[in-house]
Amino acid sequence: MKIEITQKGVYDAKGQEIEVGTEMDIKGDTVPAWLVNKGRVLAEAKGKAAVTNTSGAERQARLKEIAMGLADGDFIASGAPDVAKVNELLNEDETAFTAAERDQVWPGIAADVIAARKAA
Repeated sequence: MKIEITQKGVYDAKGQEIEVGTEMDIKGDTVPAWLVNKGRVLAEAKGKAAVTNTSGAERQARLKEIAMGLADGDFIASGAPDVAKVNELLNEDETAFTAAERDQVWPGIAADVIAARKAA
């Protein structure tokens, strides 16, 4: 099962904090106690992308639109928007963003979003 970390306070075996937005593969089909309320199970199966009726350009534009309205604290250490915060702002009929999708489309809009947020 694949889980995306959504809260701070999750550590790896070496005691290093795992960054919010990181996707982890977990054995079994039950969320371990140490991840309860700190991550979310991703809907897509390992190695398979979610099927949507929205083009990549439309998803990128939607992420840009949402990122422009996020608070400064709604971005992770890498500068990308926290997918949990992004998904909170989606309409009910929209497909939630995964960290992998965000990481794929973010580089194409990051500079524009950062510049616009600084100018505001």
